[in-house]
Amino acid sequence: MVLHQLASIEMIVGNYDAAKMHFIRAREIFARLPDVSAHAGNLAATIHQLANIEFLKCNYEEAKQLYNESLDIEQRRGDDFGIIRTKNQLAMIEQNRGNYDDAFKLYNESREISERIGDIPGLTKILHQLGAIERNRGSYDGARKWYARSLDIAQRLKDESGIAATIAELATVDYLEGHSEQATRKYCLAKATFEKLGDRSNMAKTMHQLGMVEHRMGRHDKAVELYEESVRINSELGDRSAVATTLHQLGLVAQEQHRYEEAKRLYAKAKGIYEEIGELLGVANMLHQLGCLLELQGDLQNAEKHYHEAAMIFEKIGAKAHCVTARSNIHRVRRRMPST
Repeated sequence: MVLHQLASIEMIVGNYDAAKMHFIRAREIFARLPDVSAHAGNLAATIHQLANIEFLKCNYEEAKQLYNESLDIEQRRGDDFGIIRTKNQLAMIEQNRGNYDDAFKLYNESREISERIGDIPGLTKILHQLGAIERNRGSYDGARKWYARSLDIAQRLKDESGIAATIAELATVDYLEGHSEQATRKYCLAKATFEKLGDRSNMAKTMHQLGMVEHRMGRHDKAVELYEESVRINSELGDRSAVATTLHQLGLVAQEQHRYEEAKRLYAKAKGIYEEIGELLGVANMLHQLGCLLELQGDLQNAEKHYHEAAMIFEKIGAKAHCVTARSNIHRVRRRMPST
């Protein structure tokens, strides 16, 4: 298990390749043991961790193969908790790809197992994910239904963190429906609880979300203040992916204010972070955003180049909707180019 501990340390600091080597060595050791069946749980956990690394790097096909290998062992062992964990990860892959029906089916299967074995903490997380899928589909009433179930459980358990997390999710639904004031009230309520609990990660996440509300309402200075505080906290926590996400938002503010060079710098910085941690979806999103900015500036040739690079990555990781958007932008830019 020392190899697992070393790998976990490497993952925390974003050294996924080093972590992968430790997990591969651990897997080889478990596979060589005389009684492999006695160590099947450890083997499944190791394979699951290897899948997590591929997932974080957006190598979804490799991740699916490893998760299914882990799932096969867990099902043979009757490890319900392991089955739930792995099905949830497989669902997240489909969710990230925009395959919401497949993701919903997998989460629902996990939900049924969680309900059967009485895994209440796990159930609340799954209900959140089901709500998120409905939200992404634009079914806001459906999202509220799942979040309401989660909130009811959290309140019965007197789980302050769970209550705050669900209120924040409900705030996001309000935000998407255009109810900015309602969203702000809910986010502030959640943020106060996270501050009370000392949950800095969720504090930073909620500040980011509050920044998005202020941004949409045109209060750019307040939005920047919230975004920068979110970046500061996540930088201290070492959550580089969250930092990159908020840098993207800061870039959008700069772009709207016609500070194009600053926007370009922020997008490029976010892209660099995603490249360093191997998060391909983030890299593609930043390439696409840079393409939008270049098109806005009239640099159509470089805009097309960035859209094309983004589309190639979207296609590689199976992000179909993103790929369609990028290719649509390529066609638009080409139509705008002067004929030679």
